[in-house]
Amino acid sequence: MAPSIQHKLDGHLRLINFVKSILPVTEVAVEVANFGIQAIKTPGIQGEENQQGEQAGFWNLREYILHRDGHRCQNPDCANKAQNPVLQIHHVGFGRNDRTNRPGNLVTLCDKCHRPENHQEGQLLWNWKPDVKSFRPETFMTKANDMWFRARKTTGLTSG
Repeated sequence: MAPSIQHKLDGHLRLINFVKSILPVTEVAVEVANFGIQAIKTPGIQGEENQQGEQAGFWNLREYILHRDGHRCQNPDCANKAQNPVLQIHHVGFGRNDRTNRPGNLVTLCDKCHRPENHQEGQLLWNWKPDVKSFRPETFMTKANDMWFRARKTTGLTSG
């Protein structure tokens, strides 16, 4: 389990135990839910489509990133005037132990912009952020759903 998720769960359990220590609480109800990220992104999606992620239909992650970025260098100051520039995929968080191959950490750059001198202390020289919505709260709740039912026994309370 990710430390951040464990920390949030532990915080909830500490709060319950604190309230239990000062009030005569015998039962607690915690509302949790599972979230379907594909259903959130695409309302009305059903069946097999619901099992396919945002990269469905693309040969690989590189092809998806190029498509998402319109096959253009994402550097706002790009001076490359080539008619067909050589495009590369770059890890945005390459210097912070964040070399994950997820779309939110990858950006399209041309060969002129994707060079060591255009990077500084592990970051791009411009503040690039992908146009990708984060689903961290939904993912946390889905993970916490199962964890809560296992962890509630440590509180000595029944679920409501």
